[in-house]
Amino acid sequence: MLDFDLQIKHLHSERANSPLVIELPEQGVWCLIDHWPEAEGQDPLEGLLSEVIGPGVSLVAVMEALLDGYPALTSCNIMLCHFESFHYELAWCGSVFAYLHNPGLHKLSVLASDDKSSASVGHVMSLLGDLHEGETLIISGVDVRKGVDISDLDSLLSSSLKANALTSSILDSCSSTFKSENLSLAVFRYQEEDTSYSKNDFHHRSPLDRSRYTDNMNGRPLFLFLVLLSIVAILLVI
Repeated sequence: MLDFDLQIKHLHSERANSPLVIELPEQGVWCLIDHWPEAEGQDPLEGLLSEVIGPGVSLVAVMEALLDGYPALTSCNIMLCHFESFHYELAWCGSVFAYLHNPGLHKLSVLASDDKSSASVGHVMSLLGDLHEGETLIISGVDVRKGVDISDLDSLLSSSLKANALTSSILDSCSSTFKSENLSLAVFRYQEEDTSYSKNDFHHRSPLDRSRYTDNMNGRPLFLFLVLLSIVAILLVI
């Protein structure tokens, strides 16, 4: 089961550009855009994203369609994320960050960073991966490692906190470091559905309960009588 949350923390409301998140959970698609011109609006972009998303369509093709349809996006940092069960695909353009945390190894792997080779206009990067039990995928417009101490971040991500609590905690910690930014963050956690059984799911009988034995014994006289009656009937016929 996928647990997810996307949040924006506005530290500078007077800015013309701000982060934008688009959620299409029915299609398993999430989009995070940094420095989006608010004057452009969100609805047309969300409509275009819904139209181009489809079975078998790669996120690279989706990203290219968005860039062609909205020239304003060429100056933005964009991350697209698609989940199908625990399989994910990422596609990004510009300066964005993505991390994968493994609680067993206490390891935070960098999947995407502000590498200048991927920050050129129109250059789309992508990758495929699996999100395993207990792992956390983080997508952000800033490097959260600069806003949260690594050991504190590991403790947070290794905890049993839900995605929305994790997102809020990380954004609160980052807000003191990135004072000149409007922050955006997406957190995805995968948990196997609980298929365990409790004792209440079954009917339990005491080891000293003789009810079934008694029921069988009570039915034996009738059975023996029917057998005897059958034998007598056969003898009379003979």
